[in-house]
Amino acid sequence: MATSTTSSDHPPASDAKQPPTGWRKLSTGADAAHEHRLAISLLARLARYWLALFLIIEVMVFSTMRPDTFMTVANLQTILLQQVEPLLASLALTLPLIVGEFDLSVGAVTTAAAVTAAGLMGHHVPTPVALILTIAAGSVVGLVGALLVARFEVTSLIGSLGVATVVTGFMDRYTNGLAVNKDISPWLTGLATKKVLGIPTLAILAGILCVVVWFVLQQTVYGRQLAATGANRRAAKLLGLQSRLLIASTFVLSATLASLAGLIQLSIDSGANPTSGGFPLVITALTAVFLGATCFRPGHFNVGGTIVGILFLAAGVSGLSLVGLQAWVQNVFTGISLVLALAIAAAFRRAVG
Repeated sequence: MATSTTSSDHPPASDAKQPPTGWRKLSTGADAAHEHRLAISLLARLARYWLALFLIIEVMVFSTMRPDTFMTVANLQTILLQQVEPLLASLALTLPLIVGEFDLSVGAVTTAAAVTAAGLMGHHVPTPVALILTIAAGSVVGLVGALLVARFEVTSLIGSLGVATVVTGFMDRYTNGLAVNKDISPWLTGLATKKVLGIPTLAILAGILCVVVWFVLQQTVYGRQLAATGANRRAAKLLGLQSRLLIASTFVLSATLASLAGLIQLSIDSGANPTSGGFPLVITALTAVFLGATCFRPGHFNVGGTIVGILFLAAGVSGLSLVGLQAWVQNVFTGISLVLALAIAAAFRRAVG
């Protein structure tokens, strides 16, 4: 006998297609989590490129305000040429900072290198010999700082400040506060006026040096060892890394780069001014380095970010000067840029993390 089925034995087709309530809640939660991840990804991208975006906006604003002066070839060439020394000083500061140390002697070494080279040329020392001796002298100063910090464990801020003070004292004794500009090599001063495709030759040389430093830091075992030492010095020692030697090497290389910055400044100024550079140069370079640490690789000192930081400061100072503000605005703008950079970086970290 056939059994009959009733409508109560099978639920309506429409009811059977509806997902359980729990599944609907789970789907909604998954969508919200996906949107949250997208928001975090967007903030992370902004954190990586905010300084470059600000640089573009800055250039657009000043180009609109001063179209006849700011975006001219002559002004852009001047900006590039004037920023070669701060850029090299920033690279010099970057190396010790990667391992968690400061080298405040960079400004003094830069000025002393210019004075040393000018003095040697004034005593008719051949230009190649004068350049080599200047760089060697700078490296020796860096070695002294390296021994203080790595061997005798003097705090890098105090040790480098002491080295800077001693170097400045000897430099003042030699120059008596006067510029040294006698018999400067025409070949050296001529570099400041030469251009390749409209770009200052010194700026091109600085760009090549930036590529070399980037390659060493990012693509070599030495660079990775520096990063490991800076991230966790105790763990680096457990891995067998010679932390003291690595730290010492950054101070020697820092002083070498600072010496090159001094030679470039000598080329640009056609003389050595003992009152130039110094601590103001260190402040500008530090600002550029910390600005750069918020760009491309937030939280990490990197060459690309440092370059953008230098250009951001240079464009700002040039634009504000062309608008008609006085010279003291450079220090104000640099200080505000540093504070805002650190504040914005902290805000991005809080939002992302």
